[in-house]
Amino acid sequence: MIGAQKAGTTSFYKNLATHPQILPAWTKEIHYFDQAERPSLDWYRAHFPTERELADIGGITGEASPSYCLFPHLPKMIHQCLPTCKFIFLLRNPAQRAYSTYQYNIRGGMTDISFQDWIDRDFARLAGRAIDQEMFAELLSGGHSLENVPLALLRGVYVEQLKFWHAVVPKDQLLVLNSADYFANPASVLRSVSTDFLKLDDHRFEYRKTRTEARSYPKVDEAAAHRLEEFYRPYNKKLTAYLGRDFGW
Repeated sequence: MIGAQKAGTTSFYKNLATHPQILPAWTKEIHYFDQAERPSLDWYRAHFPTERELADIGGITGEASPSYCLFPHLPKMIHQCLPTCKFIFLLRNPAQRAYSTYQYNIRGGMTDISFQDWIDRDFARLAGRAIDQEMFAELLSGGHSLENVPLALLRGVYVEQLKFWHAVVPKDQLLVLNSADYFANPASVLRSVSTDFLKLDDHRFEYRKTRTEARSYPKVDEAAAHRLEEFYRPYNKKLTAYLGRDFGW
């Protein structure tokens, strides 16, 4: 799984991994490919079951590092290392996703400012520029400090991220899902993904709510939420046109 951050990847990954033919990595988020200085590929492979273990059950393995979707140089790098790998990109309403990330940062002590100030800071960093592939390439192609990058806004512009992945990865190896569809009917979505996309044996999933899903947040500032919704509106329209799917945002 390559993303998106705070789109339900933990729930999806842990529930998908209950399929008897899936042996997951020893940890959900390895973040190998987005490290500035990466160890050897053998170090990465050591996080997964052996080929023999997988062969014994006709199984597969995988991980979920939800920042992989963000960086334009990663699709080519990952596809070259893992040419047959399949990828799942879980999308969430970008305004809601941003607020969830903010709450995550508050809990982790990574910020102590208000949500309004948090997004105002990124709008100032953006300085009125339209977000396109050129901006992603300029700010996120490796070797660039992320300190002043408007990540809170960039993470929700899914259409530009997808274009980088589709330029490298065959479309039948990249599945794009709406997190709202997953949470509305998780067992059905998991079953479809495992059989239709991952080509595993049919399995009836029993959805298990993860610890993070039980958290509740303070009510979002309505003015800040509205500003985000208006900001993302044109990018959401581009996403609908690009994929031929309306995500309802």
